[in-house]
Amino acid sequence: MELDSETTDRIKVWANKLSQTSGISVSRCLKVILWESANLVQLHLFSDANIMALRVVAYLRVSDPLGNISCRFIMGKARVAPLKHVSVPCPKLSAAVLAIRFASTILAMIDFRVDGVYYWTDSTTVLRYIRNDQARCQTIVANCVSMIGDGSDQNEWRYVNTEWKTVNDATRSKQSKG
Repeated sequence: MELDSETTDRIKVWANKLSQTSGISVSRCLKVILWESANLVQLHLFSDANIMALRVVAYLRVSDPLGNISCRFIMGKARVAPLKHVSVPCPKLSAAVLAIRFASTILAMIDFRVDGVYYWTDSTTVLRYIRNDQARCQTIVANCVSMIGDGSDQNEWRYVNTEWKTVNDATRSKQSKG
């Protein structure tokens, strides 16, 4: 099947405009915020999920002895949630597993020290599963909890109020202020 001339012309215009973007660059250098006097470097990962999507964002937080703090967005991801509806904790646990994978990828890519990794969730249920050493769980929950336990320490997990999580921006509409 051949494209009509109007569609072909639109594609050519788009391709020409696309070539003009080659001069655009975005500074993603994390070492810019790693000043010589940095005494604390932390990786913070926020995870969340609902029936529509799994979301994770990662930030680097650097502080110096004078109390100067710099935070830099590293990466974020939103994935469509599985079509098969499962229990409420399963998507949240899957997002937590995704956060573990993010941290592993980030730590493998950077060439500077990180003093601490912190994982944030608004799900007290997820935190209870992670800290639970005795109760038996469904297979899917047990597998997620096992992966989380293999990739992190339960003390690295923290609670964050839903209103404070920037990870929600990945799937919630935002109203412009102004």
